[in-house]
Amino acid sequence: MAEERVDCKNLIVPDALRMGSFANAFRIVKEAGGEYFLDFLQYSASEELALVVARVRVQGQFLSAIHSRLASTIEEAQTPAGIVVLLGEVN
Repeated sequence: MAEERVDCKNLIVPDALRMGSFANAFRIVKEAGGEYFLDFLQYSASEELALVVARVRVQGQFLSAIHSRLASTIEEAQTPAGIVVLLGEVN
């Protein structure tokens, strides 16, 4: 699958998702058949606790596009548990 940016003029965001969920970290978990889970987390270093607030399943070949877009706007630091904590602002 070639990486391609798409300008979609008709984007639908259901009312239940309009405000989104706060996440300050994420992790990538290998699933079967070349798919992965992207878990978006509320992470507390002081409590050493992470709560999954959203989970998305993606094809492995899509991970490089996700990584390049995230890497161009943020810095990251990884915890020993494999949780990636986002540092800085995302525009």
